[in-house]
Amino acid sequence: MKRFVKVFFALGLLLALATTVWAATIIVDGDREATWSSIPVGQPDANEGTISDDVDINLVKWTNDTTNMYFMIDTQGTPRLSSGFNPTRVYICLNTDNNTTTGSTYNNCNNQSGFDRYILINGASSVEVYDGSFNLISNGTLGYNTSATTPVIEVSVALSDLGFGPGNCPSQVPTVVYYDNGTTDPDDNTPDSGTFNTNCGSPTAVTLETFGGTATGTDTRLLLAGALAGLFTLAGGWLVWRRR
Repeated sequence: MKRFVKVFFALGLLLALATTVWAATIIVDGDREATWSSIPVGQPDANEGTISDDVDINLVKWTNDTTNMYFMIDTQGTPRLSSGFNPTRVYICLNTDNNTTTGSTYNNCNNQSGFDRYILINGASSVEVYDGSFNLISNGTLGYNTSATTPVIEVSVALSDLGFGPGNCPSQVPTVVYYDNGTTDPDDNTPDSGTFNTNCGSPTAVTLETFGGTATGTDTRLLLAGALAGLFTLAGGWLVWRRR
């Protein structure tokens, strides 16, 4: 009987650990892994003929684990990020409190009102996180590799640097993404805007969404594993109680 109880507890623990591992599946290396494609695409941003494919956004997706927020930007062609005198830059502006009367307005984000944080992908060199008063808060991590199997732009920034965390995990974050190609050609700045949800729980299912459509969902393996872990733990506890 004791061995039976140990097996139940062991299985529950393994499943709980597996859930935690699966919830952190984004490797910020500029190569689009399968996690980003685990749900239907929905309606991506249309291919705009006046914008070069390497700076023309196709999809913007995001997710988070218990530590970081992750963004993926997929362009119609291999993405271009160049540094120098006129660098290509990507601005991700977030109204983190979903309140247009706080924060600032920024023309590089389609004059979005009330942004509280913006993430600047500064060419191929750095990722910078600023507050609503344009003060540098921290640096994030950039994944950019045009030689990758499926090249995309990936970014991670700490949830805490965005003002998210226990007690502050907003369900609605209006966001604008602006791709400045650094040249006189038209920039891709519309309609790459929308609202995303955060989930700061532990562990969390991976949630992926797009600005261009309504595709949202979770990796059901996580939900199933979490449910099974809970069942095994409850079963183990019941057996211990019965044994007593």
